[in-house]
Amino acid sequence: MEKRNEEEYSRTLLGDLTVATAQDESYDHLTFLSTPFLGADDSSERDDHEVFGAGGKKVQERKDNSRINANRKALKNGARWEVLCLLCIILLCGHICKDEPASLHSQFDDWMKDSNHFELKFDLLYSLVDFPNIILPLFAGPLVDRHGAWQMLVVFCSFSLIGQFLFAVGVQNKSWSLMYAGRILFGIGGDNIVICKSVLLACWFPDKQLALAFGLGTSIGRIGTVLSNSLAPILANSVSLPFSIWVAFATAVVMFMASLRIGSVEARTDQQTNDDECEMKENITRCGEEDAKSTSSAVDSMIKSANIKHHEVHLKEVLKFGPIFWLTGLSVVFIYGCFYPFNFAASGILMERNYFKDPASDCKLTFPDQCTEGTLAPIVGNPSYDEDGNECPSKNYSPVLPTSLNVTKENTAWDDTWDEDEYVFDSLDSDDVSCSDDFWSEACTKDYCDDKDDATEKAGLIMSIPFIFGAVLAAPFGFLSDYFGYRLVWATLSPAFLIVEHFTLAYSSRPPIWPMISSGLGFAIYCAVIWPTIALTTELKYTGLAYGVVSSILNIGTSSFPLIVAALYENNGNEYLPDVEIFFATSAICGMVIGIVMNIIDYRTGGIVNSIAKNIVTSDEPNSSNR
Repeated sequence: MEKRNEEEYSRTLLGDLTVATAQDESYDHLTFLSTPFLGADDSSERDDHEVFGAGGKKVQERKDNSRINANRKALKNGARWEVLCLLCIILLCGHICKDEPASLHSQFDDWMKDSNHFELKFDLLYSLVDFPNIILPLFAGPLVDRHGAWQMLVVFCSFSLIGQFLFAVGVQNKSWSLMYAGRILFGIGGDNIVICKSVLLACWFPDKQLALAFGLGTSIGRIGTVLSNSLAPILANSVSLPFSIWVAFATAVVMFMASLRIGSVEARTDQQTNDDECEMKENITRCGEEDAKSTSSAVDSMIKSANIKHHEVHLKEVLKFGPIFWLTGLSVVFIYGCFYPFNFAASGILMERNYFKDPASDCKLTFPDQCTEGTLAPIVGNPSYDEDGNECPSKNYSPVLPTSLNVTKENTAWDDTWDEDEYVFDSLDSDDVSCSDDFWSEACTKDYCDDKDDATEKAGLIMSIPFIFGAVLAAPFGFLSDYFGYRLVWATLSPAFLIVEHFTLAYSSRPPIWPMISSGLGFAIYCAVIWPTIALTTELKYTGLAYGVVSSILNIGTSSFPLIVAALYENNGNEYLPDVEIFFATSAICGMVIGIVMNIIDYRTGGIVNSIAKNIVTSDEPNSSNR
């Protein structure tokens, strides 16, 4: 905001002549030379520019300067959208990698079958991505401000690439330790990539397009989660769990390459602007020594004032942020906390509630100690019936498992592809069945494993619904909030959709598609309006720090909520419902209450955040940075 005022001053001094400057090792030069904030009036450029020197004499620029300005405008406009597309690719691949385990809950359970406290260990895969980022964004934000957004983007994408590689190796070798190490490294990169993305969008796009740009980024990121939720179970069931994870690693490579391309675009724009600046100065010099001297002095004065030097950003400067900023951070904790951690548990919740429910206790096998389907099943079959003699269970219930088994090499024609040396169980339950083992999936309980695979794929598709709505609606909602305003109003109303979703899943037997649609609507609205609020309530030079602080606050929720879910699951007899859903609904209620408070504060201080984009003030208005 302060930078925009400097640019306006410079343009007043030199008419429509725009001189851009670059500073080594700082992203701030791109804030000046590349953002549409700084070229909003490019359409008003004339073929002949009038420049006034310190002595007040008019200097007629050569007409080729209009060509330079036209070239710069075309370069900025084209580069702006290329950067946005590349950032969308990075977000798409990042969401695929980060969210992939969520839809593979059952496959991980089968793959790591010998593990105790599986739910806690599995939920740690999500918590450890976010846990380091409770602290790191506080340093990442200033690093972005100091060293440059695209430079740090490449660094963070490198962390994510290495982390995803270690995670894939850990899955391949059934090592929780390697998986955890990979997820930590991925999180160090992944969450801080969002900070770089936010700063880059704030630098390249003006206020009136900011929410639209954020909305597009959010939409494409949601598509990544949709692809992960829907395709990962199919890949894991068709080939193997490690194969599915390695496919995600390939997307991490694409993400890293896209970050390098962004660096190339920024460097190209920087170089072109420097070349144009030199050519413009040479043209001015040719127009006369005396006037050129005074004009050059004015140009240098403009460059000095508009050039954004290294700004040493310190953590203590967060004290300059106002109450709406801090309430925004708290709101993000509760709303994101009841969305992303829910997605990580959603596969298990949907299978328990809808697609792989436990059969009734009176549903019994004809031969309780024999396999149900496969090469070891009785030739006459092994159907199950309830106490009334009706065949059971019905659709969307898991097939009945044997109550006991005694399969050894001495009494069975053995298959060397089976994982164990014997399968002897006095009391068999679902925790003993690993469908990644051919004994269960092909020889003994084929019906159970086939139905379970189908259920995971159905759950993955239903899990994708909120993200499909997010992908489709985030950008339109962003545009509408730019055009009509009322960002905080929508941020307050959107949690109502999440409250409906979680109470419906907890207490209703209705199909899950409707509560998931409600979730998608609520979160699409919330994401479209909440992140631009941060950029609009802090000075531009603190943008990196601001997003870093909010990311840190956000990660308190997203790292702790999965552990709370795991505790509730185990305390509820290894069942999600209804306790876990009540927890998520309560979190959404807290987010709504915080939104009400934010609207009250904004109303009492002039309604700036709820204003339409063109009416948002810059930092020259007293205390605007502390709203």
